[in-house]
Amino acid sequence: MKSNGGKFDPTKSTNPDTTSELDSRPIGGLGLHLVKSQADAFSYEFVDGLNQLTLEYNLS
Repeated sequence: MKSNGGKFDPTKSTNPDTTSELDSRPIGGLGLHLVKSQADAFSYEFVDGLNQLTLEYNLS
């Protein structure tokens, strides 16, 4: 995936606290955690002013 939005490296984001009660957690922040935990490989580059995120999934 490529994006021309502001530079953002998702590989440096911290994992959310998934151990506390749902009512005490802030809204949001689980999307990247879900993608990272399900992908077999996850990499990021900032090239020519574009965020480039590569996800790999083994389908076998």
